[in-house]
Amino acid sequence: MEVKEFKVRFVTPLLIDGANKYSADSAGLTGKALRGSWRFWFRAVIGGMFRDIKKEELLLLESNIFGSADTKDSNGDKIGAKFRMIIDTESHFPDDNIKLGFNKPCRNCRGKGCYECRSTGKSRNPAISQGYLENSSYTIQIIPRSTMSEMELKVLFSTIWVWGNLGSVGKRERRGFGSPVICPLKENNPFSFHLNGKKIELPIKQTFVDLEGLEGHIQKGLSLVWELFRRWIEENKFTSSKNIFADVSITSAPKSSSFFILRSCEQIFVGNAGFIDRNDAIAKFHGDSNCDGLGWARSTHRMASPVFIRFHKIRLDKVEKFIPVVSWCQQKNVEKDPNNCALDYLKNMLIDGQNVFVNNLNGGTL
Repeated sequence: MEVKEFKVRFVTPLLIDGANKYSADSAGLTGKALRGSWRFWFRAVIGGMFRDIKKEELLLLESNIFGSADTKDSNGDKIGAKFRMIIDTESHFPDDNIKLGFNKPCRNCRGKGCYECRSTGKSRNPAISQGYLENSSYTIQIIPRSTMSEMELKVLFSTIWVWGNLGSVGKRERRGFGSPVICPLKENNPFSFHLNGKKIELPIKQTFVDLEGLEGHIQKGLSLVWELFRRWIEENKFTSSKNIFADVSITSAPKSSSFFILRSCEQIFVGNAGFIDRNDAIAKFHGDSNCDGLGWARSTHRMASPVFIRFHKIRLDKVEKFIPVVSWCQQKNVEKDPNNCALDYLKNMLIDGQNVFVNNLNGGTL
């Protein structure tokens, strides 16, 4: 199969660790980071499509797309790597003064509160990190191996599309950092497929002219991804179609899940207001270790937030703004958080006195 190539540009700073966790990787974006993010969204889509799926079944399907050194196929043969990846950077050198949107604990009192920090327990200086500023870009080549089928390659690129519109990559990726947009490089768009004589073209856009355009873009793309995933599942006779939920556009959101799944457009919310300044946008959504925002923490016990935040760019009133897009999944472990602060934070978030999130992609209220 031919090499597939596309470009990724980040609309928010990209934080990628190097050998020293306090400094950015000089290579910038890495294949390891991308594969991990893509696997996450593959599991989210597949996990959302089935009424129930066992861990072993999910692992096998994931290995069929991404490869595995240990997992074996139905014939007992090791699956191995399914594709190689080459990443060419177009970025500048990393910047060591990227504001993270929160203040670290006060060094003097270690978070307990003292005169120096005015009893807040936090440093008066905003936390910063080294990384790559917004608009850093990379060219990515996907080189399929002989063990990868055409259909598996289509599923891979469908997964990449979901990541490119709902996900992020790098440190603090659940907080808006590392938000990508996908840019085709050639006339041969790798996100355009033929499926049983029907052309499926996943929409590729870098900016939007209004909120309705952004919402329609996401909803259309997810429905096409769902259709392609369903076809792949049926062709491999993994399960009968009756075990698969309906289209993502009309299925209800899950009430409880053991891991983050994407089952419904009810789980996706597009902000109705935007931010002109990148630092302001990220600071509003970052939260902190005390769960005043979008995380959950108590003493040393932590869990990942059930909220996944990324930003898109849109032109509102002739001004380019950052628009937050949030994917939410009600997870079983959220019950450990007595205040349900992540969801409450989204419900109560205000910009200029108005709620940021009013409706999800299906029109329901948050």
